[in-house]
Amino acid sequence: MKKYIYLPLLTMVLISFMGACKKKDDPTPKPLTIADKMVGDWKATKLLIDGTDVTAVFSCLTDDIITYKADGTYSDVVGAQKCDDDETNENGSWRVSKEGNKDILTTTTGGISEQATIISLDAKTMVISLTKDGIVLEATFSKQ
Repeated sequence: MKKYIYLPLLTMVLISFMGACKKKDDPTPKPLTIADKMVGDWKATKLLIDGTDVTAVFSCLTDDIITYKADGTYSDVVGAQKCDDDETNENGSWRVSKEGNKDILTTTTGGISEQATIISLDAKTMVISLTKDGIVLEATFSKQ
């Protein structure tokens, strides 16, 4: 008689284990957009002016942290090294748009907008370029 009591119990346990081992359909993750990759904290690691490395000259920019938030706002927190005594933190908005085959980063602070071309962007590194008064500025950032 005891044999018959254990048999249904054993059957229920086996069925529950078999159900637990069933493969679930994992949906394919949605690829990250450029804007998704931008979100986070970034620090400048390399600065070029017209192709010349000026990182050492502008080392005061390499300890700033720029934070891009998913809500379209950003902050630039000045590090311990200041480029000038009155340098302060900045807050503003940002967005990414397409111009032809280029991804354009637009930041706006105090009603003034700046645009930069996103040269490359992955999970850890971002390279942007902008031209101002005929001078090409290129900056490489590392995600923190």
